Amino acid sequence: MAFSVNTNAGALEALRQLVGTNQSLDVTQSRINTGLKVQSAADDPANFSIAQNLRGQVKGFDAVRSSLDRATSTVDVAIAAAETISDLLIDMRETTIAAADSGIDSASRRALSDEFSRLLEQINSVVSQANFNGTNIVDPSLTRITALTGTEVTVNDLNADSVVDPGEASLSNVIAINGRDLTTSGLGIQVNSFEIDPAVGYDIDVDSLDVIAENLGDRDFVNALVASGNPAGIVDVTTNPASFDFSGATFNSGAAGPSTGDETLSFSLGGQTFTVTGNFADQAAATAALEADFSLATPAAPFTVTSTPADNFSSNIRAEQALVDVDSALDTVNSVLAEFGAAARQLELSSNFTTRLSDELQVGIGNLVDADLARESASLQALQVKQQLGLQALSIANSNPQSILALFGN
Repeated sequence: MAFSVNTNAGALEALRQLVGTNQSLDVTQSRINTGLKVQSAADDPANFSIAQNLRGQVKGFDAVRSSLDRATSTVDVAIAAAETISDLLIDMRETTIAAADSGIDSASRRALSDEFSRLLEQINSVVSQANFNGTNIVDPSLTRITALTGTEVTVNDLNADSVVDPGEASLSNVIAINGRDLTTSGLGIQVNSFEIDPAVGYDIDVDSLDVIAENLGDRDFVNALVASGNPAGIVDVTTNPASFDFSGATFNSGAAGPSTGDETLSFSLGGQTFTVTGNFADQAAATAALEADFSLATPAAPFTVTSTPADNFSSNIRAEQALVDVDSALDTVNSVLAEFGAAARQLELSSNFTTRLSDELQVGIGNLVDADLARESASLQALQVKQQLGLQALSIANSNPQSILALFGN
């Protein structure tokens, strides 16, 4: 090696080694500070890209868990409501059985009827309160809720143009839960109304003469109707199909006298009290108008019909019919409970799996980008020693030109 004061090759080499050591030391210290061995694409392009994709999936699963949590809470509230309604229906069943006893007096029957009505009102109250964050799946709205179970998107390019237009992409992993109407109306039980047994194909409130007129050809309907109350023989069961006979109705000429428009014809039928108001000269005219009206496909007579319901248990027969309705409602509610219970279990399993899958992805990301701090600690010690030695080597190399002075007698 030539002796030169212009170029100190040893110092340059020592400096290069020291710079490399400092760079390695910076990397090690950064890994210790952040806990990451791959902090950017410059560190490891392939692993950084994979890690970013996995991080996107983890964030997606965070949204999935939120969706599952909301659906779970909504279903839990619905289950609580359905369980309460089931308990109320059991109490109602006890009440109807008591009222079906033909030996009880009218006062007891009215008391049982009032209790029955209050239990029905409580059912509707429970339904109205069974909402979570504004969503109610046991009311008449029949809300259909969905919960995400995955982050995959299905793309259906309807135009085959490779361009994803609106409506052509959708999340493919979804749990759908349909709402069920658990109000008294949805369960087929009405306060102060008579219903033909749904078991024989009916679910009809006897509060309209139109409904009765349309079903006079069905003997099952007629038999159930008459059994529920036909004291004035309004429905004539001797004909086939059955017909109306209003001769037993009560006529009232009104305060202003006949043919002034406030005449009424009243009668009891099917547990209801019907009042017909119109312009009638006498009972015969009122009766003829009613009979003619309900013999037409489209009623045309100028009168109105209103109805006032009787007590729920005005007779043991009505109580027996109510028992049929309560049993049917109880079956429905228990079926809904099983349905909601299965949905809740499915949501729980999906939530548990989503959590575990997210955790495993986190572990996978860690395997790709996390630093081994034990190894980095050992490397830090070695690099610090190497840095000190490099500084000493550079110092020695920088002093080498001093030896040239000896050549000139100094």
